[in-house]
Amino acid sequence: MPYARGKGPAIYYEVEGTGTPIVFLHPPGMGHVTFNQQRRLSSFFQIVFLDFRGNGRSGRTKERVTVSSMAEDVLQVIDKLQLEKVVVCGYSNGSSVAQEFALTYPERTSGVLLCGGFPEVNTFFLEKEFDIGIFGAKHKWMPLFGQILSKSHFKEKPYVQFLKNYVKETNPINLESAYEEGLAYSCLDRIQNLKVPLLLIYGSRDFYLHVYQWQYAKRVKDLEIIHVSKATHQIPTKQPDEFNAILKNWVERKIAKQTQQLNL
Repeated sequence: MPYARGKGPAIYYEVEGTGTPIVFLHPPGMGHVTFNQQRRLSSFFQIVFLDFRGNGRSGRTKERVTVSSMAEDVLQVIDKLQLEKVVVCGYSNGSSVAQEFALTYPERTSGVLLCGGFPEVNTFFLEKEFDIGIFGAKHKWMPLFGQILSKSHFKEKPYVQFLKNYVKETNPINLESAYEEGLAYSCLDRIQNLKVPLLLIYGSRDFYLHVYQWQYAKRVKDLEIIHVSKATHQIPTKQPDEFNAILKNWVERKIAKQTQQLNL
């Protein structure tokens, strides 16, 4: 199995296809299998999946898991693959890592896509989600997390079973610190420094996250916002065809074309 090894734990990754590199960043606990239905994008791009430290097949750590350390996991993988620049695609809590990577390593970032993203946790319902995650991880409720996350994301039994088993592999101590750090994380005062294209995707029924789009709109110049009709939060898994089509169109317009122009 492929691993990127650096100063921290060994990071498991998978890579498919050729073309513009896109790195998919999962929420804490779910692992790279979250994006199984994005594998078909390998017909158009080079797609990279990874498990953050403490998740899935990646190594565990005694050190506290932070948003910055997970951004280092991404760097470790793209260095191993010798990728100069990548599009980072963060889903849900993975959006914090995508933003931190882009702001910390701007020279390695060609674009940022956030699905259900937020620059900080400053709304009641989102804060309660993190509180539940912290409480459950503290009490090692990994089987329950697996049951809830798998059934809320997938309908097909093979996907449900696979994700349920994968979540159980998460280290609860690492998960607890990831949730705590995610709750405290904020890039609101730095997001205006983002100099690459940003795409926000929200479900039209994911109401409690819609407020965040205006925080981005005030600060980011090269911004597009798309609401997926009749969708809630789990767009990459429940509306994969629409999600993939949106991503493909945006990358081809905003990233691949700009890269070709720079190389002329």
